[in-house]
Amino acid sequence: MRKDPYRVIVWGPGGVGRACLRELIKRDDCQIVGVLAYSPDKNGKDVGELVGHAPIGVKVTTDKEAIFALKADAVLYSGMLPFDAPAMESDIIRLLESGKNVVSAVAFHYAHNHGPDYVEKFEAACRKGNVSLHGSGENPGFWFERVALTLTGACNHVEHLQLHEFADLSTSGSTAELLEGVCFGLTPEQAAAPGPMDALWQEYYFVEILNMGSITLFGRPLDRVEHTPKHYFAEQDIVLEKSNGAPMDIVIRKGRVSAMTHAFTGYLDGRPRLSASVNWFLRRENSPFEVKSEHSWLVELEGTPVSLRCEMGAFASLKDNLEFYPGDPTTSTYYITAVAMIQAIPVVCGHEPGIVYPTIFTNATNDLRRLEGRRTIVD
Repeated sequence: MRKDPYRVIVWGPGGVGRACLRELIKRDDCQIVGVLAYSPDKNGKDVGELVGHAPIGVKVTTDKEAIFALKADAVLYSGMLPFDAPAMESDIIRLLESGKNVVSAVAFHYAHNHGPDYVEKFEAACRKGNVSLHGSGENPGFWFERVALTLTGACNHVEHLQLHEFADLSTSGSTAELLEGVCFGLTPEQAAAPGPMDALWQEYYFVEILNMGSITLFGRPLDRVEHTPKHYFAEQDIVLEKSNGAPMDIVIRKGRVSAMTHAFTGYLDGRPRLSASVNWFLRRENSPFEVKSEHSWLVELEGTPVSLRCEMGAFASLKDNLEFYPGDPTTSTYYITAVAMIQAIPVVCGHEPGIVYPTIFTNATNDLRRLEGRRTIVD
């Protein structure tokens, strides 16, 4: 067993990146050796102080070249909006070629969906650096690939599998710019126009994982994936405040986007077989959805000989009925993303060079021979 701690870089200490840092600081098996920030006001700050912890002796930098030059085992890449695919891909390739394994919350959940040429440029970078690349996180990453697909182990045939996410984005420490970037606060006309999330919706995220699910369950990719967005508009001004009552300077005006659904449906032979939706809102009292907590997920599996319906909610503590830990503004979805990324560190470090996909023990399949010798869910 390895004796030395994993040397870890966190790329992008936003909401997800700070959650990674808070958890990494607690661990003896990981050592933070670098943090790459985008904001100049974070440059030079001690990493511990950035997340409300005692100093750890590592400074945040905005210098990418310094990060590329660092010696590290793994990079936890959380990136930032707006989504710039070419810039992200260039950075990831340089990290891989420099000998650093990468766990990304932004992309690579199913890179093969983009074709052999796309895959080869990352596989080549992995071979050059003798490292691996893995896409992980909360959703995509955990709920569909590792939870929903695992549930199909209770049936022999899947007619339709769907995942619904319900998330309160007001609890994520979001800035006005970030909320606007995903469409909150926009007019109906602005919401209907192309936006910074379009590339993610059309080519990455759920399009990727639904095709991965189709290969896992049915042995072939989907014929097509339909994306259906729906926006809900505020019936009155919504003022977002921090939990301590201090104003966040974020107001959603009446008639502007206050909630949304992005639904993705995958078809095979003219029939819907796999679905995923994100349903985002700002505070439960303003939600057009029936929600029991700020963050919840619903998996509905129509199959034989049994069908399943599983609801899950995330909390800081069930025993104490806490949505947040005292003094910690980190939302549960960020922690789920961070933990999934951190737990992938030994996986990518111990894997042969190349792209790494999730592993589950078994799932529904029309040919049991496909499970023999399988290493990942898409083998």
